[in-house]
Amino acid sequence: MRHVNPLSSIRRALFALAMVMVVGTTGYLIIGFPFIDALYQTVTTVTTVGFREVHPIETVGEKLFTMALVLAGVGTAFYTFGVSLEALVEGHLRTEREKRRMDRTLEKLHGHVIVCGWGRVGRACGEYAARDGTPVVVVDRNPDRLVDLPYLSVAGDVTDDEVLR
Repeated sequence: MRHVNPLSSIRRALFALAMVMVVGTTGYLIIGFPFIDALYQTVTTVTTVGFREVHPIETVGEKLFTMALVLAGVGTAFYTFGVSLEALVEGHLRTEREKRRMDRTLEKLHGHVIVCGWGRVGRACGEYAARDGTPVVVVDRNPDRLVDLPYLSVAGDVTDDEVLR
């Protein structure tokens, strides 16, 4: 199963929501609403707040457009909310933030030892290098092995040059 980056999912959902807002606002502009009224009508429709129509929606075309906007907008808004909530609840956002912090730390690191694999031999090598005060970075394919390590770590395949960089 392929791992999906939660931040990418949130970005895609926000992009979809922005597109619904653009299409909705453009549609109301075409109907004849002034820009701020078109944007207001779109926001109140998509968020289901629905205070009131800023201009009467009378023709069949206007009604069909508004119904389509409600369906697309509400679905997209709920999807965006759900993806964001899932990332927050499951700790993906914290994990991504920690990963970015680790990446920045790794970029500044010099004179370090890369331990490829955190098995019996990798542990011994890492501990040996750390005793001399050499910074240690552990790379292992299994992210479960990297939990609670006292060293910097990267989950990935050591045969991949990008991972080692």
